[in-house]
Amino acid sequence: MKSSQVLVLSTSGGTIIAALTLSSMSGAIEDSIPGKTSSRPIEEICVARSFRESREMPSEFCSKLRTGVDEAKSEDHYTFRSISIRASDGKMINNNVRAIGRLRACFGSTNEPTLQNFYARRLSWSRNFFGQG
Repeated sequence: MKSSQVLVLSTSGGTIIAALTLSSMSGAIEDSIPGKTSSRPIEEICVARSFRESREMPSEFCSKLRTGVDEAKSEDHYTFRSISIRASDGKMINNNVRAIGRLRACFGSTNEPTLQNFYARRLSWSRNFFGQG
């Protein structure tokens, strides 16, 4: 079975929104065979909301050797939390259900004022977030 994990990050007002997709390529192929049924999901999508817990001056963690970020300007700590969505219209009704992970990130400037260099390392994740039981 082949699977992929994609972490999609988008920022809005300093907040990172993350979505993780786990997909089974072999499951997709098997499910396309006429008469073949499978109880395995083809893909599983998990969505989480991030909360910036702190922003501080960069520490040694943000060194260029580790991150590749020239002259890091800040070091952030995030907590990722699961959300609840109303099934009828997809509206988020609770953005703070349960903590499911933590992330540490470094930010640095670029020659383009609208872009930033970014390096992040996960500190912990709920096993369920990555579909591991």
